[in-house]
Amino acid sequence: MGDKHPDNKKAKNKKKRSKKSEKLPVRQQRYVDDFLISGNMTKAAEAAGYSKKTAPQQGSRLYKNVKVRAAIDAAMAARSKRTEISQDNVLKELAKLGFANMADYMTITDKGLAYIDLKKLTRDQAAAIQEITVDEYWDGTGDDAREVKRVKVKLSDKRASLELLGKHLGLFADTLKTPDIAKFLQVVIGEDEGEVESPTTPG
Repeated sequence: MGDKHPDNKKAKNKKKRSKKSEKLPVRQQRYVDDFLISGNMTKAAEAAGYSKKTAPQQGSRLYKNVKVRAAIDAAMAARSKRTEISQDNVLKELAKLGFANMADYMTITDKGLAYIDLKKLTRDQAAAIQEITVDEYWDGTGDDAREVKRVKVKLSDKRASLELLGKHLGLFADTLKTPDIAKFLQVVIGEDEGEVESPTTPG
């Protein structure tokens, strides 16, 4: 029989050994497991047992390791297949939040007053809305009383979304501190946090 041939046995043994050799050492596997959760090389290195002092360097080194990177890519591909969520899906959603513009949600009257106008709201624009608050009350007394309706729209955190997009594109170094990133984004997008309150909507 062909299976009893010595060469066939050697081939099978080689396959078994190659499969065993693909298994990562414990520390590298811990790095992979944590990186899949945090997406952060330094944090993953700390979870793998490296000290805070050496974690940044070791995290970068492990990420460049061919076998470690292959394990990360394989796990991400499997997870993407299970959840039907791809990097493109996530980036598109972040872009909706990061590049949302309050001007798309309001109308300016001839008198220069702004009021919320959601009649032409698209699905992508709606995705960037974090909160809508409607306040209705009466202002004045007697015949002078009038019903007031105020609508406040708050957009999702623009700065945080742009920070995540920037990190994905490699705009910020892994060692760059968060306050530095926040300061940079403050210059780019200004102080506006994406919130506006509308007076009574014109009839």
